[in-house]
Amino acid sequence: VKSHVPNLKSMHFPDHHDFTISDFHSMQQCMATMPQDTILLTTEKDAMRMINNPHLPHSLRSYIHYLPIETKLINEQDTFIKILKDYVREN
Repeated sequence: VKSHVPNLKSMHFPDHHDFTISDFHSMQQCMATMPQDTILLTTEKDAMRMINNPHLPHSLRSYIHYLPIETKLINEQDTFIKILKDYVREN
């Protein structure tokens, strides 16, 4: 993203972070200093955590965009599927 967005501001949170009122307040303050067409870009996982958070201000909702999570098996897809099916069958 940094190579395509000249006016990028980053905020870092730990994995599985429970967003707080203070976190959202910091996001609002940052957004207030940015141009009108600014978006809040996050991972799909964090976007869902944010959207489902009761403390998310309504004013931030329309700015949230996310990078979708996609999994691809490059090698040995059939072997992986067999292992997975065997595991599910046994458990």
